[in-house]
Amino acid sequence: MEHSLLGQKDTLRAKTVAIKETMSALEMLKKHRDIAKEGGDGDIQTHFQLAETIHVQATVPPTDTVCLWLAADILVEYSIQEAEDVLNKSLQVANKNLEEAEADMEWLRTQITMTEVNIARVHNYAVLKMQQRQAAAGAGKLPQPQPESP
Repeated sequence: MEHSLLGQKDTLRAKTVAIKETMSALEMLKKHRDIAKEGGDGDIQTHFQLAETIHVQATVPPTDTVCLWLAADILVEYSIQEAEDVLNKSLQVANKNLEEAEADMEWLRTQITMTEVNIARVHNYAVLKMQQRQAAAGAGKLPQPQPESP
């Protein structure tokens, strides 16, 4: 269970980082779009990976829309503002889920500690009873338990 929660936390942390990077890219697109609207050159010169070992240079013109991957096979085109809203909502959900996972981890750690303490108490009680039994047998009060014959 602890391993599962750790994996969930790692996934959520990676997701929040990816969302923040995407939001940063949207801010850059908005900035270049605004520059173009004011009459400046809003084109973006960039490099991107076309294949494993192939990178190409591209010029991205100013745009009012972007496409977001929502799931494994779902790509949706949004206006920049709508995309920001979707990403903000996704970031809030991811942060909430991360907080819940951290709270669950804390609860689990508490339960593990309590279980370990209780196991130690039961063990100590068993040792105490064994010592009392041995002391009583040594004093002749109780017969020593005989091993059972097969």
